[in-house]
Parts: sequence; C-alpha cells; structure tokens
Amino acid sequence: MSDGVQFKITGGDELAKLLESRPPILASRIIRTSLRGAVQPWKQEMIARVRRGWHVFSHAILKGRKGQGKLAGGREREYGVIADHIVVKTTVDAGGFSGSAAVYPTKKAFWAKFLEFGTVKMRAFPFIRPAFESRKQEVLDRFVEDVKEQLRGDLDLR
Repeated sequence: MSDGVQFKITGGDELAKLLESRPPILASRIIRTSLRGAVQPWKQEMIARVRRGWHVFSHAILKGRKGQGKLAGGREREYGVIADHIVVKTTVDAGGFSGSAAVYPTKKAFWAKFLEFGTVKMRAFPFIRPAFESRKQEVLDRFVEDVKEQLRGDLDLR
C-alpha cells in the first residue's frame, strides 16, 4: 500500500541516550531487530483479519443448462492469498539511531487494496487499519522492552 499509517515514538530520552552512547552499527542492529520483532503483532493481526475466499468475475460465468452457472476458464481469483503475502520491511537511517518498520501486503496480494478500501461495486472489508489500531500500544511496549533488553545484554558484555 502506498499510503501508510505511521506513528512516531517520542520521549524515551533515557533510551535514546543509551542508544546514542553505542557505536552506530550496534545501535542500528538493536533498532532493526527490535522493530522487526515489535511489529509482529500487526502482521499476525492483519493475517487474522483479512477476508478469505474466492472472487468469481461476473462476466466469467457462462449460463449452463437449467440456470446453473459454469466458470469460464481461469477467470476467478482467490483473495485469501493476501494472508500469505503480508511482509515486514525495516529500514534504519544512515546515522543508525532511527528507523522505521512497514507491515504491508506485497504486489502479489493484488486484492488487498480493494478489500481495504472497497470499490464502486464492493463494500470495504478493512483489515489493515483495524489491525494497526487494535495493537499499536502492544507494538510500542514490545519495541521499548526489546531495546531495553538488548541494551542490558550489551552492557553485560562490556
């Protein structure tokens, strides 16, 4: 999806100071792994909420005998495949002290945008925004705890 829902973690001055006291490569690794782990609830929630099933194009149904429809060759699409193509992409800025994580359906999940926003002929079956809204506090808590845990582990090694 091109337009994403974003939120920024602010505050955490103590956490920021601890990260900035580390070499940028180490801070980058901590941020990347913490982001990847923290957004897993969003991915799982999207997978759980996405509508599954088959869509048969109306012009692909051929009238058979006695009013029973028959599919024309290959004009149906399973939109349940969206759940198999939800990915997480993390990026860390060049400085190594800030980053982002995106959870989204790939291009193979073509039907995702139609399910999320609807079309002229189909109502919306949103799953991305509800997943985001329902789990954002959990994601934030997981991120902060994971960064703290990795920093503690790093302090133990020194």
